[in-house]
Amino acid sequence: PGFSLKMWDRILSTGRKCWGFSVPDHSVEKGTDWNGRNILLVSEFTEHQCLKAYRQGSFYGCLKDNGLKITDFTANDSSISVSVNHPATIRFITNAGLAKTSKANHATYTLPHINGTPKPVFVRVEIADTSGELLFLQPVIYKPKFRS
Repeated sequence: PGFSLKMWDRILSTGRKCWGFSVPDHSVEKGTDWNGRNILLVSEFTEHQCLKAYRQGSFYGCLKDNGLKITDFTANDSSISVSVNHPATIRFITNAGLAKTSKANHATYTLPHINGTPKPVFVRVEIADTSGELLFLQPVIYKPKFRS
């Protein structure tokens, strides 16, 4: 039931890379108008670029595709920043749970560190607006179990 977020977070907590996908069958729940889809972040709409985006996690999921868009995303060892095209609730989730919530067009989460390295195993971002749109960004893994 739902979006399997608890399962996704448990997998990510192990340090494994696990991309999240949004699919149209989310609409099978009664009373929803979800139209789950993946938004590919590609420079050119070709088969090669699309497949590359899926392999590298250069996409995010949305439920309605009603206009809420990511305009900027930056991640490094000190922070994660995200901007959207209109005000929304931006949530940063880590292996320890909800780390920060912000209602704005832009938010930054500063990572806690232990001995100079990021403390979280992973950080992922969810963004919601008042229309019921929900975006799921791909996680940033800070303590990978396997190096790719």
